[in-house]
Amino acid sequence: EEDHVVVATSSIIPGNIDLLTTDNIWETWLRITEFIDIINGAAKIEGVMLNNISLLKVHYEDPKGKQHILGNTGEVEVVLPGIRATTPDVSRMIPLALKDKAVAKVLRLFSRELDWVNLCRIHEVIHEDFGGLSGEELRSLTGSANNSSVSGDLARHGKIKSGTPKKTITLSEAQYLIKRTAREWITDKINI
Repeated sequence: EEDHVVVATSSIIPGNIDLLTTDNIWETWLRITEFIDIINGAAKIEGVMLNNISLLKVHYEDPKGKQHILGNTGEVEVVLPGIRATTPDVSRMIPLALKDKAVAKVLRLFSRELDWVNLCRIHEVIHEDFGGLSGEELRSLTGSANNSSVSGDLARHGKIKSGTPKKTITLSEAQYLIKRTAREWITDKINI
């Protein structure tokens, strides 16, 4: 329809759903995006030449047969940044990166998507050079990054049957933690 792919299905989530509850709307969005990922993954495996399908809107039919658009509401994951004592100055990082391989690699990795894999790569570079996160922070990062019961399909490992770690963090918390660690590490190197 009008240069858009329309996927129609009788049900993605079994049973009736109360769409007045935020958790149910969030769960519905998750199931729909997983379904779209399945379509995109199948297309890649089969070598079908098409662009990835991305979600634009979801129509649903209520029990009376009336059409509605599902609102894009649900859980919003936000970690507020810490207060900075100094003004950010990237111009000091660039000369350092030109002579320090570890800093250069960290900055290159930061230019990519900050998913679990890249966050762990960044930490590994910092850890090799400096030391990195404390024991508890590191266990939270790697436990959450590696475990699909915490991070779903974005986890670094594909095992489905693994227990949940005692302490976990969300992806946005991990992004903040690694950004803070990298900023402190680079600032220390600049000030030496």
